[in-house]
Amino acid sequence: MQNDDYKIQLLQLLLDQWKTDRYAPALQGRFVYYVLRETCQRLTNHDGNSVNVFSTDALSSLQEEADT
Repeated sequence: MQNDDYKIQLLQLLLDQWKTDRYAPALQGRFVYYVLRETCQRLTNHDGNSVNVFSTDALSSLQEEADT
């Protein structure tokens, strides 16, 4: 595996964790936009108990990541 593969796996792990209801209180009243590969997802919470996940196609991109 290359370094880029590890980075994608870490970002996927973080997204999977934030999607769980454990983080619902931290998301209450907030919108978190999470971009991974070509998709953008919006995470939010309104009731303090569950995380809502929406695909945000308008913010999706096929642009390659810049090396910095």
